Amino acid sequence: MTRFGPLFALPLICAASVFDAPELRVNPSPALSARIHLAPGVRVLDFDVSPSGPRVALLTTGSAGAREVLLWDIGQPQPAKIWSLPAGFAARSMVWHPHGRQDVHVHACDNKSMRTTIEMKPEHRARILELAANRGEKGFSSVVAEALERYLEAERGRTNAIRSALALKGSMKETEAAGLETRTRQIRANWR
Repeated sequence: MTRFGPLFALPLICAASVFDAPELRVNPSPALSARIHLAPGVRVLDFDVSPSGPRVALLTTGSAGAREVLLWDIGQPQPAKIWSLPAGFAARSMVWHPHGRQDVHVHACDNKSMRTTIEMKPEHRARILELAANRGEKGFSSVVAEALERYLEAERGRTNAIRSALALKGSMKETEAAGLETRTRQIRANWR
């Protein structure tokens, strides 16, 4: 069994991730180029193009420092203001909902962590809240952060295992290969 252990483990190393999702169908870019004109002193901090159509969400700041979210339908001369951010909310990034819905998420970050939205099943949320409560924590951010760290570490291990397995390709000496072939034929001859 030890001779064949690495061969049987290879499918486990290459198994699909639980984070795999079907690819989102993205609409093509407009046929013609378009230009947006912003007021003097307005600067774009971040933007994202909607995956479901020719629409751009812009996070802007004015000369006075006020931040706004603008929505621009590509081809229209001016964007529409959809939200003036509250004073003190130092938003630095934004993103459309990954499934192409009309949701735009605006995030503030402090270089230590990033706030984001995670969609999960109600039973997963209940279990994570239970784990956090057992730790005496009010929210479940630390539980999610720990799960992400474990997942990323496992992915690093998976990547390293694949790299190691691929490095072995063709590394067997001629005499070793002949011996392996002989033993394999003997095993197959006695196979029941």
